[in-house]
Amino acid sequence: MRAFRSGSREYCAYADWTANGARARFFGHVDTCGDDLIRKARTLVASEIADGLWN
Repeated sequence: MRAFRSGSREYCAYADWTANGARARFFGHVDTCGDDLIRKARTLVASEIADGLWN
């Protein structure tokens, strides 16, 4: 699993994040930042709620 920074396009291994927190080593990622992931997740959950899957 990966952990993404919210404001920049960087990620690190989730295990590194849980062990080291903000001192974890992050790497550049050209496509995704944490804000993009949260936006996509909210859209997915909203569509599932609209489809009645969260009743």
